[in-house]
Amino acid sequence: MFAKKPLLLSVLLAAGSASALADHDPQGPACLDRLAHEDYAAANTICSRLADAGDAQGLFAMGRIYGESLGRKGDQVKSVELLTKSVAAGYTPAAYYLGIAYEYGRGVEQNLPQAVGYYRQAAAENMPESQFKLGQMLLKGSGVKQDLNLGERWLRLAARAGHQDAQVTLAILLAGKDHAASLSWYQKAALQENPDALYNLAAIYFNGEQVEADLPRALEYAQRSKVAGHDKADVLHSAISERLLNLYGPTAAGKPASSAFDNVAGLKNRDWLFSQPKEKFVLQLAQFKDEPSLNGFLRDNNLQGKVDYYRSVTVLGPVYVVLYRHQFGTYGEAKRGMQAQLPAEVAEGGWIRQLSALQDVYKPTGS
Repeated sequence: MFAKKPLLLSVLLAAGSASALADHDPQGPACLDRLAHEDYAAANTICSRLADAGDAQGLFAMGRIYGESLGRKGDQVKSVELLTKSVAAGYTPAAYYLGIAYEYGRGVEQNLPQAVGYYRQAAAENMPESQFKLGQMLLKGSGVKQDLNLGERWLRLAARAGHQDAQVTLAILLAGKDHAASLSWYQKAALQENPDALYNLAAIYFNGEQVEADLPRALEYAQRSKVAGHDKADVLHSAISERLLNLYGPTAAGKPASSAFDNVAGLKNRDWLFSQPKEKFVLQLAQFKDEPSLNGFLRDNNLQGKVDYYRSVTVLGPVYVVLYRHQFGTYGEAKRGMQAQLPAEVAEGGWIRQLSALQDVYKPTGS
């Protein structure tokens, strides 16, 4: 009946109100814990006893077990019956699954208004999955009068809670009227390695859609989208690689922005920093308060095209953090690389940092 989503279960459980759980059997949490950890044999044993006793959590768990054939033969009609009893007993997370059942007609006759009602019930309890579904149905006018403003409001609530599909949908919705906000939502979803967000960001930076075209960044997003499983990312990745090949030659084509493109501007953003392999070591060369000072340092030391830099807030305030572009596998390799590859005066003031440490102390500048 439903996809297996143990992480979603954890989110829904965390969102359940304390009052709804107050009168449940003490073994209710054990039942849900076993279900969340995919220990279906134990879940069936514990949860079935609770459901037989009318416990709301047990009813919810067995509703999912029957609906998804988790450790026993599936029965979607039985699933709807159990989930309905769970909602009636005050366990709101079950309403989300009932919304799915009524939206798609699984175990019950399809009824879109009924689905909207259940989604609304769960959404009101701050459950991001239901907020997303309710927002979608309001945008489409499915089972409810179309209301674009209200649909967007529900999407925002889900997106702010970290729901990546809501973030992508909101990004698409805002693309024509607030490109900066659209880009921001794509980047938030990309940090969760959402394949659609990564693909769309690759296309945006490849085509220069209301942003300056950035082929290295586009290639990096396309590569991550491929890894995340987007079915069209391979074609886009090839197109970006071909353009890079024509512009920069075979050395650059197909390599990520963090290790190639020595003749490409080095300004990076938060998304780039957090996409770097945290176990690697880099050389932090300097920090500068303004671009003229930064550019003077690069020019004086012949480092143009050999560094990456990004903006962050430190004890000095907003600064540009300058990193030597090459990454190293160990501290020793970084130390030897600093001595061999950099001018002595630059190496003397350099600082060997692990990327995880830079990620941990990163603070956005707000600009």
